[in-house]
Amino acid sequence: MGSRLSEARRFFSILGFILLLITLFGSHLPWMEIAEEHHVHSWQIVEEGGDSGTATFKMTMYFNLLSVEACQTFLEDSPFFFSGQEVCSVMPFKDADKNTVDTHDWSSYSESCESAGLTAFAMIVVAVSILALVVLISTFKNIQRKCCPAQFRAQQGKAKCMVPTCAAFAPVCAIVAIVIYFMQCINDAKGQDVVSADDVGDVERSASGYEGFWIALTGSICLLFWWILFTIWFCGKSTETPADFEAGSESRRTQSRDARQRLNQDSDPEEDSQL
Repeated sequence: MGSRLSEARRFFSILGFILLLITLFGSHLPWMEIAEEHHVHSWQIVEEGGDSGTATFKMTMYFNLLSVEACQTFLEDSPFFFSGQEVCSVMPFKDADKNTVDTHDWSSYSESCESAGLTAFAMIVVAVSILALVVLISTFKNIQRKCCPAQFRAQQGKAKCMVPTCAAFAPVCAIVAIVIYFMQCINDAKGQDVVSADDVGDVERSASGYEGFWIALTGSICLLFWWILFTIWFCGKSTETPADFEAGSESRRTQSRDARQRLNQDSDPEEDSQL
């Protein structure tokens, strides 16, 4: 049972750590997608002394934690683009309007998603750091248990309370990051699903969580399971060391041998001779 508990604890810690690192360092891992399924944009493109034409496309915006990615999917062939071609540009939030100035306003999402993304990024960094720190502390305590058993026993009472409490901040920070991003960015964007434009009728947009959001949510759940199993394992560790077990076994063997000797000394010699 103990080995299975340790294996499950390691599995959830490694999986959660990897998933959260992916959300931090994935350069093209959007947390939210805003799409315009039923609206077609058009560009009138004229090159001086060259080709000219009209390019039609649909617009999709992907919001990462620290940047935004604007994608145009072109619907027909033109002198400049072919049907089905997708062109994407990654830029900081402050430059988002520069790429979409002629495709209606997207600035209403930038401010809330920028602050939510920065907060979520910082909270996930804290969660990953706490996880790594707790793993190092538990490894140190295991080494201390074997090398310095007296010191380990003296500190174990406080450690049983402090270490799991500190470890709890890892899943808490990760879950808070998810909640903040959902409430401040995704849920806020869902409330702006119809946008008025000057040159056309109302434009319908849909906002939904995307790859990065669901990967981070899975990683946060893994951290929660890890913390539960870690607390059970850490608080259930015995303060006895292998040397203590060997000493106890030797003491029990000595006591049993002494008891047999006393029993032999107290027996009746005549009864022994008759036997």
